[in-house]
Order: sequence, then C-alpha cells, then structure tokens
Amino acid sequence: MVCCYLQKLDQSVSPKAYNLDISLDGLKPFTGSQNAVARVKIYDLLCKIKTHHLQIPESVHHIMFSDSTIQLQSDLMALHHNVSNSLLLSSDAESLSIADCDRFVNEIVSHESHHETYFYLAANFNTLMSISLLQRPRMYLSHLSTCRPSRLTTESVLIISNAIRLCSGRLIASHTCSYS
Repeated sequence: MVCCYLQKLDQSVSPKAYNLDISLDGLKPFTGSQNAVARVKIYDLLCKIKTHHLQIPESVHHIMFSDSTIQLQSDLMALHHNVSNSLLLSSDAESLSIADCDRFVNEIVSHESHHETYFYLAANFNTLMSISLLQRPRMYLSHLSTCRPSRLTTESVLIISNAIRLCSGRLIASHTCSYS
C-alpha cells in the first residue's frame, strides 16, 4: 500500500515517473490511515488525466467527444460516488454548497492528527484539481473563433459551458473553503 501510494503521488506530479504496474483493486489500507485507498485512487486519476493530456488532440471535436475524455469523466464521477462522503468536500462532483464548505471546515477542525488533516486537505484539493484539469481543455475552446456558440451544435455549446462552470466552480470552492 505504501509503495502504491508513493508511486501514485510521484506520478501525479510527473507522469514520467517510474511506473510499476500495480492494481488498485485489492489494496488494503495501511494501519492508522483512514481512507488511504481513496487517496491512492485520487492520485491515480490525476495520473491518468495528465497522461491523457500529453497526447496532442487531433481536432476540436476530439477534445469534446473523444472516448478517452468521456472515460476519464466517467472515472471521475465513479470516484466521487465511491469515495466516502466524510473524505470529500462535496458528495457530488457537479455541485458544491455552503453546507459542504461548513462540513469541510468542521472536518478539518475535528482531526487530532496533523498528518490526517494534511491528507484530508490534499484529497479534497486534488479532487477539485482533477475536475478542473479534466475540463480545462474544453474550457479553453471558448476562446477559439471557430467555437463561437453560433457556429456550434447545441451539444457542443453545452459541453463548453459546462466546462467553464465546473472550472470556475472549483476555483471558487477552493478559495471559499480555504478562507472559511
């Protein structure tokens, strides 16, 4: 577990890090660490997103509709659904409320160990970052003249506007909760 955690942490910073083929399915948490497997899965998702972004997209259409982007979105939603609500700031990857921020602050204050507080904060901000990191290329499409709403299909406009909403929402959430 410790090796897998350290490897995923290293890969989340640099996808060129040494890669061991370790399955996350049968991991057992190390003693005294709550939600350790979830933390490893968050870092694993960050690694997958960063590796995905290393490939140059073939077209604007590919950025919005590629199978790999859709799969990463699905992985992100599954991670949010499967991770304990006590670990994540928001129980839903799509929305965030003031009540979530209040629960987040109370959770931080309740930790007796600085080590657990650090991991709780890191898991939350890395989850927020993964949402933003995944949606950022779609958000950037809004700056292209070829991606003006009048030139796009309704579905494409919704994808780009959703990416803008998610990225800006994650930024506001991280600032709101860090100053609460």
